[in-house]
Amino acid sequence: MAIYALTGPRLYTGERFLDDHAVVIDGDTITAILPHAALPAGIEVKTRNGGLLVPGFIDAQVNGGGGVLFNATPTPSALAQLAHAHARYGTTALLPTFITDDAAGMVAAIEAVRAAIAAKVPGVIGLHLEGPFLSKARKGAHDPDLIRLLTEADADALLATGLQTVLLTLAPETVPPALIAKLAAGGIIVSLGHTEATYEAAMTAADAGARGVTHLFQRHVAARAPRPRRGWRGPHP
Repeated sequence: MAIYALTGPRLYTGERFLDDHAVVIDGDTITAILPHAALPAGIEVKTRNGGLLVPGFIDAQVNGGGGVLFNATPTPSALAQLAHAHARYGTTALLPTFITDDAAGMVAAIEAVRAAIAAKVPGVIGLHLEGPFLSKARKGAHDPDLIRLLTEADADALLATGLQTVLLTLAPETVPPALIAKLAAGGIIVSLGHTEATYEAAMTAADAGARGVTHLFQRHVAARAPRPRRGWRGPHP
């Protein structure tokens, strides 16, 4: 595919606005953002009138869309439908999110995401497992009968999915720090959510490798300022 320059819209890089600039595209890759005057001689120019061109959104929690609920239909075709629906509103990459379910459902979700990525379904970049290792006291819409403790075997299975990106929401007061550390060391993005954890339990999880939070809210004011943590990225929706 020929290299071309896309011009016309005002550009936003994620840090600043640019006028009189073009996006240089080679196949499906953006290779440069250049002032109009710096475009290579002879490059094909495609012009779009007006508007604002911005980086696509990355959504780490997508339970459904386009008439599809991932838990109800854990299949590659459902994921394609879901991702297409969100792309219309600017989400170009997402983590399909599978909430608390039984073991067979989790396996189906993992296989569906693996197959979707292998088929290069646009937008699907990994998997968010929200549960089942949560606090029943903070279950929300999750089935309390399916909420359970994380075991060593569960950790091994999660590390063996073959997926490059897996985000796991868990309640840290129910999971030993050693298992959080094992998951984090293996590349799982551990996020804290649906939890009644104390400040101390949350910081212990952060020390073990947890990197974010899911559905963060504050029930009461902490008695002391939190200690900073390298790599701590929360919150996300």
